[in-house]
Amino acid sequence: MKKLVLFLVLVVAAAFAGQHDLLICHCDPGGISDVVTNIANDPYYDTVDFVDCTSYTPTVAEMEDYDCVFTWSNFEYDNSTGMGDNLADYMDGGSGGVVSCCFAHNSSDGYGLSGRYASDAAYCPVGRGTEYFAYTYMGNYDDTHPILDGVESITGIYYWQYINEESGATWLAELDNNFVLAAISADEKAVGLNLYPGDYHYWDGDGWILYNNAIKYMMGGWPGVEEISWGLIKAQFE
Repeated sequence: MKKLVLFLVLVVAAAFAGQHDLLICHCDPGGISDVVTNIANDPYYDTVDFVDCTSYTPTVAEMEDYDCVFTWSNFEYDNSTGMGDNLADYMDGGSGGVVSCCFAHNSSDGYGLSGRYASDAAYCPVGRGTEYFAYTYMGNYDDTHPILDGVESITGIYYWQYINEESGATWLAELDNNFVLAAISADEKAVGLNLYPGDYHYWDGDGWILYNNAIKYMMGGWPGVEEISWGLIKAQFE
C-alpha cells in the first residue's frame, strides 16, 4: 500500500513540476509586440495567454489556471478595483504569484491597480505613486537574489514612478534616483517592478532578463520548494 501511495505522490509531483503557464494581463493594446518576443516566446513557458484588461477583467477562477499573472498598464483597467481584488484572491488561493509593472502602480485610479492588491501591503510589494518621465538607470541591487541573476545593467530608463517598497517587503534593486526598481512581498508571492515593458519602453540592457527571472521565480521559487526532495518524500513512506 505504501508503495502505491508513493507512486501516486511521485506521479502527481512530476506532473505539476513541469507546468509553467503564464497569464499576461495588459492595458496596452497595440503595445505588446516586445513582450511577445522577449517573454511569451521564451521556451520555458508551456502556455502564454494574453488578456486586454482595458476591456475585460479576468476572474479568479480564470487566473487559477496559470502559475503566474504578469500585468502592466498604459491605459486604464476596465475594473481596477476588481482586478486588484482578484489578484489578491488569486494569491490567497496558492495557485501562483503576481508580477506587476509600470504603470500598474499608478496612484491615479484606473491606470493603477486598486482593490486589496494595492491597498494591503501584504500583497503588492511596492506602493502607489505618480509617473515620471526622465532618464535614469539601475542603481544598487542585490546580486545574490535569483531574480537579479544575470541582471547587470539597465540604462536609459525613461518611464518610471515615484514609488518605494512597502513595509515588510524585501528590497531587490533601486533606480539611480533612489526610487525602488524591484521588490518582493514578504511571503514571496508578488514582485513589483518599476519598469515599463510596453513597445515604447525606452530602456536598454537586461530588463527582459529581470522580467523573466521574476516570472519564473513566481512559478517555483517560493521558500521551501527547493527543500523538498524525492528522498524526503520517500522517507515518509519507509
